[in-house]
Amino acid sequence: MKPRHRRAALPRHDPELDRLSAALAAAQEREVARSAAFGLLELAVEDAVAVGPAAPQVTREVRRLVETGETPWPADAFGVLIEIVNALGVWRRAREQVSGHGRTVYDPQVGGETAVGDELAGLDAPVREHLVHDLPEVRALAALLLARISSQPGSDLDLLRMVLAEESEDRTRACLAEAVLRLSLAHGIWAGADTRAAFAVSMLRDRSRVVQVRVARYFQPTEEATDPHRGGPEVVPLVADTLAAGPADRVRWPAEDL
Repeated sequence: MKPRHRRAALPRHDPELDRLSAALAAAQEREVARSAAFGLLELAVEDAVAVGPAAPQVTREVRRLVETGETPWPADAFGVLIEIVNALGVWRRAREQVSGHGRTVYDPQVGGETAVGDELAGLDAPVREHLVHDLPEVRALAALLLARISSQPGSDLDLLRMVLAEESEDRTRACLAEAVLRLSLAHGIWAGADTRAAFAVSMLRDRSRVVQVRVARYFQPTEEATDPHRGGPEVVPLVADTLAAGPADRVRWPAEDL
């Protein structure tokens, strides 16, 4: 008989979590939902940098809202989860620097990151279902989250590219393009006859200025554009030219800016 997976122990329950979760579920106006989502994010992520003690509980509760369909604002729920995922690894990397030789000293902060990962396990299945949601913002945030938590990166890469080919809303197309690049980099994979660099170039030359700018911004903060295995010589000047041409209106969705 296989042993049952045991979740990490969670800290004492915070009643504020119940209040914010109920607010996100019951909100009839977007600003109310965004306020609740921001509150949940503040509980989970300390100083907008690293996960805090409540992060596993917040992740579990937001996941429940997504899976049950209890909230009419799944994009904001996805926005919370994306920021939590973005904060993972901060404590672990800090401990490795202190301990040296790549060894991690276990402590509650590192354990909290592991617990968040446990809470996210299997969430990619319901997130995939939202790639065909009626609202373009929900489709966009689902793609960005899936790229971060996929347990089937090969098939999800194919899926994201297929959804991108059928998408007509430019901000959502831009998010799908970023999701494709992010997922393929994280797992070192690429699907199709063309290369990852060729895909990046095609998006930087897209008919939509929103897509061009979003993809250029994705490459800008990193050295990825100059890495021939990730970007390549064609990507570097296109990124520079795209950004030099100025910003585009409405590149990001409201749920991305909690």
